[in-house]
Amino acid sequence: MKRFISDTRGNVAMIFGLTLIPVMGFAGAALDYSRATAVREELRLFADQTALNVAHAGNPSSAPAILAKAEDELRGKLRENLEDVQMQGRWLDGAHYQVKISADLRSSLLAGVPGMPKTIAAQVITVAHRIPPTYRVLPPDMSMLDPEAGDYNRIYMYCYDPLRAAEPGADPDEFRTQLTAIADNSSTTVYDTELPECGAGEHVSYMLRNVRGARTSPNAWDDPSREVYNYFTDTVLDPNTRVLEHDVQGYRVRHGHTFEKIDMDDVGLIETVHCRDTEECKVETQGGVIPYPGKGRTPEQATASCEDGQYMYFGWEDRPVYPQGHPRHGQWTDADFDDIRLIVSCPEIIATDRTVRLVQ
Repeated sequence: MKRFISDTRGNVAMIFGLTLIPVMGFAGAALDYSRATAVREELRLFADQTALNVAHAGNPSSAPAILAKAEDELRGKLRENLEDVQMQGRWLDGAHYQVKISADLRSSLLAGVPGMPKTIAAQVITVAHRIPPTYRVLPPDMSMLDPEAGDYNRIYMYCYDPLRAAEPGADPDEFRTQLTAIADNSSTTVYDTELPECGAGEHVSYMLRNVRGARTSPNAWDDPSREVYNYFTDTVLDPNTRVLEHDVQGYRVRHGHTFEKIDMDDVGLIETVHCRDTEECKVETQGGVIPYPGKGRTPEQATASCEDGQYMYFGWEDRPVYPQGHPRHGQWTDADFDDIRLIVSCPEIIATDRTVRLVQ
């Protein structure tokens, strides 16, 4: 027994066998991770090219088709190296498109080593920048402002630049431009002015100017001493969904130039309804899709994509509708959302700049 314990013959083979597994693991890791680095670079090139292709396309709506084609090409080219791959893309805003590729890369030597992973995770993200397209909205097909309202109401169109608005300390006069009156409820004023021509990245939006108790007093309509409220829709066309989104901002205007911001959280002011054509833009009782303007109701908000050739109905309440529990709930308004009614065309692209570059 003592001879067996003290016998050292064969130790080299035993030690070699014990050390072989980690040595193989390190060697396999080096080879597999080197190969993974090369594959990750391929993923980066695919992400870069896809982001540039989407940004270069004339219409943001073409992004899903470009993305799907790129993913098919990626799977075909790297099918021997990939266990799984997902390519995702989205517009961060009107100027930036992001592509993210997540993949599980097959390991070769590592997969044969007990306890080592069979796949290596990889992810790349890239962002392409473009100059946003230029949109146009046709003149309103219908503008009706309640001539029986006690307040004087005037509707304006303007151009809203969301990128400039997001800049710290941005001046509203710089991101809300070309304010142009298009209608009021005086029943006497005729508006025959040219509509705003918004530039790249700007979106047609609407402002309601409400002068309390002044409809029958023309001299008071632009009197800075009157109680005046301005409400801006700050409308943006979501490039991913083509849904019109409105970030309504309200202000009490004092002395014609001092703006006191109003808290518009959970406050109703606008109803929006999507119409596929002008025939649909009728009240439900006439075979259309616009809700019957009953009092004290919750306004609809359109969530369908606003495509070229289609329309959007806007119905305003000229005074804010405050929610249940608010101290001003039920004050000053009948909440029927038909004091001002407009039917406007969905924004259509009229110009694009194909200059693109990678920014991430």
